[in-house]
Parts: sequence; C-alpha cells; structure tokens
Amino acid sequence: MANRKIDDKTSLNYLLQSLNVKELKEICKSVNLKGYSRLKKNELIDFITNSLDENEISILIQEQEKNIISNEIEVALKKIKGIERENLSYIKILNEKNHEIELVFKGFNWKTVSYLSITDSNIDDPERDCDCRIGGNLGFCNHFWAGFLFSAKNGFFKLKNWTLTSLPEDIDDIINNIEIKTKTIEENGKEITVYTMRLIKIDDPLASLNGQSVTVYESEITKIQQREYEFEGNIVSYYLLSLKNVKIGPKIARKSEFREENVIKVNELKVRLSEKLYHKNMPQKGDKISFSGQLNIDAFLKAYLIKNVRKITKF
Repeated sequence: MANRKIDDKTSLNYLLQSLNVKELKEICKSVNLKGYSRLKKNELIDFITNSLDENEISILIQEQEKNIISNEIEVALKKIKGIERENLSYIKILNEKNHEIELVFKGFNWKTVSYLSITDSNIDDPERDCDCRIGGNLGFCNHFWAGFLFSAKNGFFKLKNWTLTSLPEDIDDIINNIEIKTKTIEENGKEITVYTMRLIKIDDPLASLNGQSVTVYESEITKIQQREYEFEGNIVSYYLLSLKNVKIGPKIARKSEFREENVIKVNELKVRLSEKLYHKNMPQKGDKISFSGQLNIDAFLKAYLIKNVRKITKF
C-alpha cells in the first residue's frame, strides 16, 4: 500500500508467516531462487526477504497480500460463527483506554489466547501477540483478524486510518454485520463480564437465536440416526434427529409470553437427544414434535443443532 508506514521487507515478513513450507518453496521457485530445498519455514521466510531487492519484494506483496489476508479473515469469520475445529469463546477488554483486548479461542481439548491493542499511536503496526505460530511471529493470523474486527466494531480505530495492510472490499459490510454481546464467566473465583461476537447474515434466519435457549413449536421428524462419542474413556450414545417444517422462537416460560412475530420458520433443523430421552419417548420418522433446548452452530455438523433437550411432546 502506498501509505504503509513500515518498510516492505517487514510487511512481507508479516504476510509470509501465514504460508506453509510448500507455499513458501513455490514462491522461491517462482522468483528463481536457488538453495532452499532443505530450509525450514522461518529459514525460508528469511531467505526470501533477504534475497529479493526492493522492487521484487513490492511485486511479491502485491501478488500475495490480497489472498493471504482474505483467507485469514475467512477463517476468523468461521471461528466467530463457531464452525471451525477451534472457535472464539470470549473476549476480555484488559485496558479500555489503550484498547487492549484478549481473545480466547477453544478447541476440543486446547485453547489459544491472542492479544491485540490498536490505538491512534500504534495503528501503523499494532501491539499484538498470539499463542499460534503465525501470530507469535507477528504474522496476521486469523486470531488477529478476529481482534481487528472486534476493535473496529467497538470504534477503537477508524478504517480510513488503517494502512498496514490492504483489506477486502466488503470489510465495511462484514463489520456492520457483526453483533457484540456480553456474558458472565467465572475467573479465579470471581464473576467477570466478557464479550462475544456473532455474524448476522440476512440469509441466515436463525442467526438472531444462535447461542440462546429456544422453543421449537412445530416440527416433523425426517430422519433418525444413532451416534456415539468417547468421553473420559466411556462410550456415550445419543440420537440425532433431522427435522423439517420447523417453527422456532426464543424459549418462553409460559404460554402468555408467546408472540407470533417472534416465530421463525425454517425448512430443516437438527436436534440431539440423549439415549435416555429417546427411549423414553421412542420418536419415529413422521412424528410431529415440540421441545425446548439450546441452539448453537455445531462445529462438526457445520449446521445449527439444538442440544440440552429435557422433554419432547408429540402432537
């Protein structure tokens, strides 16, 4: 970028952190470098940045930057949506004055913590750190971009002042479609307020209910599958039901709270039943049922799934 304040060599170093060894070797081959076959990732990045002249580095940035950043932002959005192997769990504002935030991402049995601070004084090259290899070397990892989106949505900086990298053409739309909510967690024996993000899409009618307790007022079973998973050395069985013609809305405590305008109609949805609840009710394909539970996007199914169902009603 013409207005970038850091030098192109440093910028290229940041960008190349996102590439793997195979991709880095392909770059070496494309620019006719020799003697790179046995080099490791960090060695390859140093080899490339030290072997090219200023003009060659500038050209390489133009060729690589858009794809690298778009790919990392795409993964960040998937982690915000909750459909990756590792997803955004919550965000803490460590120092609001300095816009210091800590993002916590969780996988099946691991977590990744990322730190970011974007201010008017450091916007040319923000303070950042991450547990992942890319971010740990100051690269623009997907964790960084999740923090970037949170910071932009909170007004910690103005997009027009961002010169460190190019940005996707639809970055304004992405930020406008982000919703930030608060939740309470326990940390060191104390309750603290943290933040979550979710991406609202016009073509995603269930986005507004994601992460909430919901009631399915009407639905019809189209498929029943028995599945298993291992938990703490034990095999746990459950049943996955596919539904059609679903009417769903926020969970209500009593009938008087029902509002027709809050009901959303979707063509299909999945619900998970415990083995005990399934055998108690013995639902069959074609049955029409209603129930309440927790709606989330399941990372493995990559679809909305209702869990924590305690009771189902046939009608």
